[in-house]
Amino acid sequence: MSGKGKKRIAVCGFAIAVVLLVFIYLFMNPVILKEGVFAKEIHTEFKEKFNIRDHIAFVFAGDASKVKAVGTVDTDKLGDYKIKMKYGRVSRDIVVKVLDTKAPKVVASDYTTDMVEDVAPGSFNVKVTDAAPPEKIKIKMKKPEPMKTKGEFSVKIIAEDPSGNVGTTQVKLTRKKDKTPPIIEVGAPLNLAVGQVIDDSLALSGTKVTDDFDKTVKISYDVDGVNVSEPNTYKIIYKAKDRSGNEAEVEREVRVSNTISDNQKVVYLTFDDGPSHNTAKILDILSTYNIKGTFFVTGNDASYRYLIQRAAKEGHTIGLHTYTHNYNIYTSEETFFRDLDMVHDMVLNLTGIDSHHIRFAGGSSNTVSAAYNSGIMSRLVKDVQSRGFRYYDWNVSSGDASGNTVPVERLLRGATGYNYNHICILMHDSSAKTTTVEALPGIIEYYKKKGYAFLPISDSTPMFHHGVNN
Repeated sequence: MSGKGKKRIAVCGFAIAVVLLVFIYLFMNPVILKEGVFAKEIHTEFKEKFNIRDHIAFVFAGDASKVKAVGTVDTDKLGDYKIKMKYGRVSRDIVVKVLDTKAPKVVASDYTTDMVEDVAPGSFNVKVTDAAPPEKIKIKMKKPEPMKTKGEFSVKIIAEDPSGNVGTTQVKLTRKKDKTPPIIEVGAPLNLAVGQVIDDSLALSGTKVTDDFDKTVKISYDVDGVNVSEPNTYKIIYKAKDRSGNEAEVEREVRVSNTISDNQKVVYLTFDDGPSHNTAKILDILSTYNIKGTFFVTGNDASYRYLIQRAAKEGHTIGLHTYTHNYNIYTSEETFFRDLDMVHDMVLNLTGIDSHHIRFAGGSSNTVSAAYNSGIMSRLVKDVQSRGFRYYDWNVSSGDASGNTVPVERLLRGATGYNYNHICILMHDSSAKTTTVEALPGIIEYYKKKGYAFLPISDSTPMFHHGVNN
């Protein structure tokens, strides 16, 4: 072939190439995808952000940053989404497949147990990270045999997501022979009235059992040796047995005391918030009438604490009210019992009396505690009893809690006029309650004429309990 012929062929080839390139540029999308030159489908990962530019290999004679995707791809849902990939004046239809192809990441901890427990994946504190929600992940373990003999075993934890992706991790299971019995805690002695029924709620109050391996140990108890018909001190026997057969046994003291008969007419005069200078005046009045009352004391005024000692020596019951009488004691069970322990220890140091008679600030029916801790009273009425305390509300109020120097006539109306066989009257001996002192003789005279006895609160006193409102 002559030189001219070759030249003509070269020129024609160049022209054809130019035409083809122009055709590709004008009539086809010049964007080359990583999935292939003629790819019509691309894959994006479930729960990950979709960006069309992440799928571009290069743009022929162009700029990849100018490629746009027209349409919606919801990577929160698996499925196919149709979009248009546009570059300049040309576009291409693309199907974006949202797929979950990544295996779950599994983390777990080694576990030590006895030779009895049936271990499960949850025993190994398994944590799974995956795009699928936790409730959709299937977790299982591939366990070798034997599994219930002493030794160390390798266990594979397997997590599978709804798309079939599987993640694994290896953990160590150590089995030991359990020779340690459970530990039983039974709390303070139980104080019962004659005839009081011992049910599960009462017998199990304040009890707790722990074990080094078995977290499902239950406590049983035996009350065959307790005669609730006879005042005396008895023992309840508690037993616990773990799954390895180790047994524990402890005793709890039960104090049964005489109760007041239903038809006996009794008044319990109770005084809250002292001591103060008014306490001395009230003690003088009670002494004059030769009757005993109950003082629910606080720790507020140390200068009058000698009157707590006097009241105790004269045969009155010393009950525990609060140490501070600040309602923030209801912030938590811990703050309540910290305050209660302080007033308890104060009384013990002053009088030698290990008092277990208490009255809640505001009574068990108070609602102010809800501002500090919702539901705390519902818990405290159980907690105090489980710790050996007896709490007392009232069924008659003198009305002196409504203010200071309430008129004597109003206090008399509030405290008298009742015909209950058992009457517990709420009064106060704090420093501002001067009219309570003035009204007290009239209250005593009224009930004396009605044939009532006056007794201090004791373990034989009926339980005056309000309905709990928090």
